[in-house]
Amino acid sequence: MFEWIAGLIPALPLAAALWIGVAILFGWASGEAHERRTSRIALAASAAAFVATIALVAARFAGELPERLTLGPWLTSGVYQVNVNFVADPLGLTLTTLAALLCLLVTRFSVNYLHREAGFHRFFMILSLFTAAMLLLVMSGNAVLTFVGWEVAGLAGALAATLAMCLPMSVVIYLLIDRWEGFAGKRWQKAISLGVAPLAVGLIFSGATLIAQAAQFGWAAWAVVAATVVANLRTKLHPLWFIAAGATLGLSGLI
Repeated sequence: MFEWIAGLIPALPLAAALWIGVAILFGWASGEAHERRTSRIALAASAAAFVATIALVAARFAGELPERLTLGPWLTSGVYQVNVNFVADPLGLTLTTLAALLCLLVTRFSVNYLHREAGFHRFFMILSLFTAAMLLLVMSGNAVLTFVGWEVAGLAGALAATLAMCLPMSVVIYLLIDRWEGFAGKRWQKAISLGVAPLAVGLIFSGATLIAQAAQFGWAAWAVVAATVVANLRTKLHPLWFIAAGATLGLSGLI
């Protein structure tokens, strides 16, 4: 019985991620109207995973829980076999409890924080996937499961962080751009445009300078920079061609 309880801990958030993902794919989760259902699915999965973790902790204190739990074989190649097993020693349970609690708190906080955001449903799908991966990472009883949890958590965390950083400002710009164009020709709009333009150019140049310093440009790299500027100003080639040319020169060791 304890093996199946341990298996449910990462499986429940994973099921929530799949459920929300399918709902997004078929248009069953979109807009503010479906936010409550999406958040309830993610919250219920995280809360159930936390409750299951507490049940294992209670069994551990009662002296009924072994230190290793095995659900069964997963991969077999010749004499090599990878089992689906979990650690239930004091350190493993402590990390599992901490991860489950933190993921539950983050999920609950995000319900209000991301209310009416365009990427609400995608965020909770990725957050549920991240929760499942983190729980698998801290519970895994072998290197293969640890690697799977690590890789999935890294990808899901990167996607969630990217959404959290880029989505709010992207939504603001999207909502303002139509209104901004509606004031075209106004004196105050022209004044703002003239004031913002040099700031944008300065930010681009400063960013380019930081990249050049980090990459430790030599004379060959600066020559490529100059050639790219001239070609971009005098031709109508797509910027991807310049990126491809720079990547080819870098791979060949010329810069």
